[in-house]
Amino acid sequence: LSAAANVSFASRDLSPAHRVNNVRRAAVLREMLEHASDEQNASIRLAFLSLSVLTKQQLIDSGGLHLLVALLGADIARSLVVSIASLCRTDDGSRCVDYCSALAGLASPQERSVNNMIVRVVPHVVHLLNNGTDAGKEEAAGGLRALSVTSFNAKVAIAEAGAFAPLVKLLGEGTQTAREDAAGALWRLLTMMTESNIAISISVKKAGDLVALLHASSDAGKLAACGCIRLASATTDENRCAIVRARVVEPMVALLASSNDDIREEAGWALRALAYPGTEIVDETVRIRMTRASQGVDSLVAVLGDRIHANDQLSALLEYLQYDIFDVRAKTKHDHNSSDGAELHTAVVSTELESSGASLVEQSREHDRIAGSPSVAQALAKLRNRGRQLGGSREAASGLTPIVQLVQAGSERTHTYARSALSSLSMETKAAIIESGALHQLVAVIGGHASKAIIHMLTRVAASADGAGSGAGTSAADLAEELVLAFSTISVADERMGRFATGATAVVPALVRLLESGSPTGQEQAAGALRHLSGMHDNLTVAIAKEGAFEPLVKLLGTGTIVAREEAAGALWRVLGLMVRNNIDVTLSPARATDLVSMLKQSSAFGKERAAGVLALCATSDINRAAIMHAHAVEPLVNLLVHSTQAVGEAVAAALVNLAITDGDVDCAYRGWLDSAASAAARL
Repeated sequence: LSAAANVSFASRDLSPAHRVNNVRRAAVLREMLEHASDEQNASIRLAFLSLSVLTKQQLIDSGGLHLLVALLGADIARSLVVSIASLCRTDDGSRCVDYCSALAGLASPQERSVNNMIVRVVPHVVHLLNNGTDAGKEEAAGGLRALSVTSFNAKVAIAEAGAFAPLVKLLGEGTQTAREDAAGALWRLLTMMTESNIAISISVKKAGDLVALLHASSDAGKLAACGCIRLASATTDENRCAIVRARVVEPMVALLASSNDDIREEAGWALRALAYPGTEIVDETVRIRMTRASQGVDSLVAVLGDRIHANDQLSALLEYLQYDIFDVRAKTKHDHNSSDGAELHTAVVSTELESSGASLVEQSREHDRIAGSPSVAQALAKLRNRGRQLGGSREAASGLTPIVQLVQAGSERTHTYARSALSSLSMETKAAIIESGALHQLVAVIGGHASKAIIHMLTRVAASADGAGSGAGTSAADLAEELVLAFSTISVADERMGRFATGATAVVPALVRLLESGSPTGQEQAAGALRHLSGMHDNLTVAIAKEGAFEPLVKLLGTGTIVAREEAAGALWRVLGLMVRNNIDVTLSPARATDLVSMLKQSSAFGKERAAGVLALCATSDINRAAIMHAHAVEPLVNLLVHSTQAVGEAVAAALVNLAITDGDVDCAYRGWLDSAASAAARL
């Protein structure tokens, strides 16, 4: 064998005939190698080590690659490099992937010579990537993916050889295999860049190419695409916005249900990176909100990735939360769109990837103009909905239905998993859930975190003539009642309650306007809402009085529907209570006293209690007591004291006791009798 090698393969006659003869003899040697016994391997290995690089290359090219790698190990590396360089000079680079994979398999921290050879062979593979046919580019992309995993220096060599631009281009133009391999190579390059603190930028178009791999590629392609998206998302807000615009959310959430553990893990980290607040948001309130939303994403990703308690409702919730985070980020940053022609680019690689500066500037200015217009919120909402539909979301057709179902009918465990995410949804999304009929259930799950959405809805409903909302518990009175319930677990003395109540006063002017000029139904709703709010905190009660609600509430006692009169009496009871506690004089006219007395006879138990309560608060001066007595209040009050419920009886008793008191100056002969009579009335 050695003699034949020395005679035949040492020849430098490179004529075609001689080359064919050499290949034929190489095939014979390969055949012998395949059938060698274990005892022969040692001597055969010594013989093969003595062969020239050219001979080894011909053996490799004749199909002996894996046999030689197994026999010679790292000693075949030099011949592999020669073979790869030779293949890369052809158009199709046939078997380049196999050769590069074999060379990569020989690399290790101890084999420095192999690592150096890998660095030297990279430019040849990049040449094939740039100049080969579609098949050649596919081979080159696969080869670079294999080489990129060997060492940090190999990644640097690939970037410095100018592979970044053609790899990015291949994401959108190559064969399916080429696109997957390009994503795999880019994943490794982006890892190197991240470790080296090199800036990464991605356009919507190139993000879209990666998203396409999430839909229809092998597990390896999906994993590589997830890795690229994760690394690009972990850098800047511009990248995160571009990736969300490419409709990545739905397919990425879907991959949390993958049977491949690596894909689920990488998809989870990509979703977390998309929700990361970043360092570019300077507004502390927004940052706190984004941090809370990021925590909600993290909890949902953990549940969905575990797959034990995952369901479509939680998936839909994660999608909506990601889009809400995008909305906040885009509004905060006035997100600058990358042009469709822009590619992934970095400072360390070829500037061929950077698009025209003028084009980017023009688009940035246009985006700033749009972001500053009144319709920016609507535009962002349309973008969000379009993304859901085009992204193939499982809940796109039914909108918020899965989330509404989760809130209304989800188990206690599901609510526990979803609470953080639900609390972090935007005010607009929570308002949409409320409009869908889940107001009470939403408050039950997230409590005070629903307050801003309720106030938003309440302000909008109060601007209508009837304050009825869209039904399903969205009337002004219903919203105000749930707003109070949302904070029922917080003490009135808690400073948080004071801050919230001060913020909630913004809705009072709209309710007062509805009280004054709304339809009879609208007045009912406004009075009911004010009654609920007035019992929540003194700050709100003061705001109701300051905004001029007192007069229209008093007027409603005589002109409103029975429901409106009862609600007005309830609101007045609380406002008057605050006034009395602060020693503010209250004057009750005979006409209004008559209205209240009529309510003692005709209203529901609810209305009678409120009317009696108002009379008790007003019966604190002799003038008001005279007006109440002239309205013939005594008989209905005494009747209610005997025949009503305990709640009504307590309010009635207070009114009768206060009516028996005399504060003004009277003749001394009468004072003793009056005090004695008042005590007797109180005992009765």
